[in-house]
Amino acid sequence: MSVVHASGRQLLISGGKRGTICMFDLRQRRLMHQFPADEGSIMSVAIDAAEKCLVTGSSNGIVKIWNLSTNEEIASFPAHSRPTNFLNSTKFLNKSYDLNGVLE
Repeated sequence: MSVVHASGRQLLISGGKRGTICMFDLRQRRLMHQFPADEGSIMSVAIDAAEKCLVTGSSNGIVKIWNLSTNEEIASFPAHSRPTNFLNSTKFLNKSYDLNGVLE
């Protein structure tokens, strides 16, 4: 299981071994949204600095980018030939990525 906090949106987002993403509204203290993200376990979740995208890394080696406002999958990358143990969210968050064309 992996958890990330979107402080600007006051969301707590978790990914678990059933491949499901759960979004919790911290203000209202309730589950706001839940959706299937992958067939494999979600091993890691990260959010970009602008809090527009959610990135998930799964046990089957697939990395996905999600629109945080609509919860729609933007892109999917079979990034690893073996299962993903973790997605280094610190490296992702500290780099600058041009996602302008991806979000449109």
